[in-house]
Amino acid sequence: MCVKGQLANPASLVRSRKACADKGVNLPPLVTRGRVTDHVDQSRPPDALDELVTELLDCGGILSQIISRMVEFQATGRSASDAAPIPEVAHSLIRSVLQDVAERHSRRDVKVAAAIVKQATGLICDEIFHVGPELN
Repeated sequence: MCVKGQLANPASLVRSRKACADKGVNLPPLVTRGRVTDHVDQSRPPDALDELVTELLDCGGILSQIISRMVEFQATGRSASDAAPIPEVAHSLIRSVLQDVAERHSRRDVKVAAAIVKQATGLICDEIFHVGPELN
């Protein structure tokens, strides 16, 4: 939904810039499309695992920006009292833009991709730890 001069809550985030432009609203990008991995040394051709890691890092950066903006907006107190929880809004928003992916790939491919991301996320959570300076 795009309403000129109004962003009632995180659910008001729009999928289509064109929908807003048609109403005379010019919105800045919600997220920066810069890649987290632009600085990575490409002296050797990346293998499939390198490509997966690169895409996970870049996707994680973009998702972090989206969620951060939702949390910031909610913290201002301008969210509608009946606004859906941020995880629910984020899921709906991201699903809406990924519909094209589901249409271009088989159901099996999408399920395999989801399984790979789930497994990778689990390993990252289980195997990478932050050690603060107090423990160093």
